[in-house]
Amino acid sequence: MKYSILVGFLALVSIAGAELDTVTMGPYEVSFDLGDVEYNLSVLDPTETGSLDGTVQYIQYVLNIEAIDPNLCILTVSVDEVDDIIMGTEGIAAIDINKLPSSGTVYSRNVDGKNTFMAVDTMSVLGTDLPTYTVIYPVDWDAWTDLEGNEITTFPTDSNMLQYGQSTVSIVAIGNWDTTCQFLNTVHVERISE
Repeated sequence: MKYSILVGFLALVSIAGAELDTVTMGPYEVSFDLGDVEYNLSVLDPTETGSLDGTVQYIQYVLNIEAIDPNLCILTVSVDEVDDIIMGTEGIAAIDINKLPSSGTVYSRNVDGKNTFMAVDTMSVLGTDLPTYTVIYPVDWDAWTDLEGNEITTFPTDSNMLQYGQSTVSIVAIGNWDTTCQFLNTVHVERISE
């Protein structure tokens, strides 16, 4: 029993003491720990873009990570920052649940300290179906709510759901689940400058 407690404590200490890799993309800092997994990364130039209906304009910052060991996993982290906020209440933009993929299965999950959801689906890459994991959450808000502002902790398929925040993080991972899980368990996105 004492041995089990000691092993558990040492595991927690090693996780807490793990050094995170940190990447700056514009005014945002993305930190994560992929353990011993080798990877290549690239930060794209910020782009000015907008919603499909043209009603919301935003700047998009993108980080691509290609994990090459032990199995291929491609991770994309993007932050969409709304400048002129016209959605939601009290000057805060709302993230609609419809941004998650329409097919697949959706699970409740805590990512980056946020109570959010992860959509799991498959994508065909070079003729091979690979699992795809999608998570969306705001940098400056911590929970999905219904239209009345009540927090939602389980995924309802018959209700409107929103998150609020000026900056929206989208994480899309394709491929190996172990690498994806390690990333989702350690990722943190923070605005570091105005």
